[in-house]
Amino acid sequence: MPRSSTQRLTAALFCLGAVAVIATSSLATGQGIKTDSMRALEASVHRFAAAQDDPAGTLAGVLRDKREAKDAETLFWGHLLEARIRGLLEQPVAMDHALKAAEEQLRALPTASPLYGMAVRLQRLQLSTLTGNIDSLPEPVRRLAGETADAGSLRLSCEVKMLRAWVESETAMVDEAWRVAEQALACAKSLEDRELTASAYLQMGLLARGTSAGASARRTAYRYFRQAEDALGDRPARYLRSIIEWESGKTLGRDALLERERHFERARSLSDAIADEVGVAVASVDLAGIALQRRQFAKAVSLARAARRAYEQHTLMQRIPSTYAVTIAALAATNWEEAQREIDRAKSLDTERTATRESARLARTIGEAYAARQRYSEAYAELSRSVELEATARQEESSRLMLRLQATHEAAQREAENSSLLLRNESTRLQLEAARVRQERLMLAFGLALVVLLIGGFALVTVARERRSLAALAMRDELTGTPNRRSIRAIAEAQWDHCRRLKTPLLVAMIDLDHFKRVNDSYGHAVGDLVLQAFAQAASAALRAQDRIGRYGGEEWLLVAPGVLLEDVDALFSRIRSAFAAQVIPGLPRPHMLTFSMGAALDHERRTSLTSLIEEADDCMYEAKSGGRDRFHFRCVFQPIVDGISG
Repeated sequence: MPRSSTQRLTAALFCLGAVAVIATSSLATGQGIKTDSMRALEASVHRFAAAQDDPAGTLAGVLRDKREAKDAETLFWGHLLEARIRGLLEQPVAMDHALKAAEEQLRALPTASPLYGMAVRLQRLQLSTLTGNIDSLPEPVRRLAGETADAGSLRLSCEVKMLRAWVESETAMVDEAWRVAEQALACAKSLEDRELTASAYLQMGLLARGTSAGASARRTAYRYFRQAEDALGDRPARYLRSIIEWESGKTLGRDALLERERHFERARSLSDAIADEVGVAVASVDLAGIALQRRQFAKAVSLARAARRAYEQHTLMQRIPSTYAVTIAALAATNWEEAQREIDRAKSLDTERTATRESARLARTIGEAYAARQRYSEAYAELSRSVELEATARQEESSRLMLRLQATHEAAQREAENSSLLLRNESTRLQLEAARVRQERLMLAFGLALVVLLIGGFALVTVARERRSLAALAMRDELTGTPNRRSIRAIAEAQWDHCRRLKTPLLVAMIDLDHFKRVNDSYGHAVGDLVLQAFAQAASAALRAQDRIGRYGGEEWLLVAPGVLLEDVDALFSRIRSAFAAQVIPGLPRPHMLTFSMGAALDHERRTSLTSLIEEADDCMYEAKSGGRDRFHFRCVFQPIVDGISG
């Protein structure tokens, strides 16, 4: 997933002291720490503070010290510190390698404090922000926040709060993000940590700027960024200051051209002083945009191409389209032949992995360049594509928000059900306790009656257990553990109603295992049962969290997938097919060569019932069977219920 313009900041926001977090806590408690380790931790704390000023230089020293380290604990802190600094420098692959080394070293420290593991998990979550895997972060970040609060480490809890505030804002949970960000700011101030406080103000500024595009929101954000600068005091912190300057420039309006240029120049100068090539490139792209506004076309091209070379060197391919948007606009005004070559190069890089909004911006720039040359047909095509991509981006954001809200609702519902179950269990426990007391009293006078009561109590408990077991069996397929026909049908009905209300797509699919009877005839029903279990396990692992699959009967399955369109069916089928093919099934050769056929159908506005949707999927499944098996088939005749998506 391509990164947003604020993701460069996350490395600074959440890399401000995980080493200090554990060092401070461990040194205070003395748990699992030896004297030599204390010295290593203190050195790590000072090293990471230095990294806020010169990450590249500090990294060189860390790597040198790791080569000379002689004990497991010193190596662990060295690996973890390297991972933190790699995060600052936006080197996700190298950061992952350092984290794996830290995790391996931690396994050699059986007496280490649980806080060590929490520090590594915090880094793993931070790595996910660099690689763009944002949607999966809210739940693990919330769990870590709860664990760190229980662990009693104020600094670690403060670090996790800052990460959580950023994640909540990126997943559109703005109110929750503000609440947690205010807690993080108060926490940082109570620790009297200047870098942490400055980062908390940066987080508040980003939230203010993201809330609204108006001038008032920009002024509020700019004020927070200036407070971040003031919080640093006399600390050098050139890396962190470069980000403050860059975000300040991004916040000012386009009319404040001179002031924006000063901020970007300062950001680039600070990054250049510490050999932060990515930081120099990011600021250079914005300076190229200002040069373009001033019609300084040669300067704009030079700055953008220099930034592009830095992005290519660091394999930050998701940032490259922004450089082409500048160079194409500048060359279109000065050298059309070179602009045309630049357009061809840009189109070759515009793939499915490019962020939708970046593709839209690039298409708009190309369209405007064609229009300036009076090539109106090509201009119309590119501008139309830009409009379509913008609509797609809005739809993607809307779908992600819908799924996020749905997951939040389901989590809250599960929590309420768990609370209700706990209350019922406690009530049952108290009732049984009261019965036990009564039985003891009766024992004194009525021995025979006591025996009768004990037998009756045992019978009641047995009946209650049997009822609970039957209730579970009524909703689950006993063999595979997946929802049974009644349960998956109920799930489909609920998703039908939900998607109809929200006008979002709903796809159902019928799946049938090919030649399943031959397996039973050739290998026996026991192996056939193992095949069904293997398919259930493979399909469940290949689906998204919001998708559901249940056994519809025999070797037939019903799949319910909200938010999936017909063009996604190929990828969905391939994931399940690959996962099933990889299963090892006892009693069958390896590979087992078993396949399945799938028929898919999408809801549309003329459909009157879920039954007709399932019947169409069933018909398509039989067409897949007739077509040779081991394939999928779908048929879409009517317009889907989602506006702008055709069948």
